[in-house]
Amino acid sequence: MQLEDRTIGLVEDDLIMGESLVQSLTLEGCHVDWRQTGEEAMQGLRETSPDLVVCDIRLPDVQGEQLFRTLASQGSIPPFPFVTAYGDVDQAVQVMRAGAADYITKPF
Repeated sequence: MQLEDRTIGLVEDDLIMGESLVQSLTLEGCHVDWRQTGEEAMQGLRETSPDLVVCDIRLPDVQGEQLFRTLASQGSIPPFPFVTAYGDVDQAVQVMRAGAADYITKPF
């Protein structure tokens, strides 16, 4: 996927990680819609219709996996890779079987 002129939804509660990803993706030519909670993401992702959603597994108000499943149950969603500092093989298998695009452990 070419990143230039794409909209990337970012769901990440860590300020340093979020700012770093926004900066990196912006330098690649993307528009980044950064949300820090699952609630913000539910509303924002519906409004922006991103080409890709990068989502942290652990959010302050909901698990990223639950956000993914809720959005998927409401219709078609874009590729949805997960990022986490707390890698878990069982969880990785679970989200990949549910349709996640990838499961990446931090730091990367």
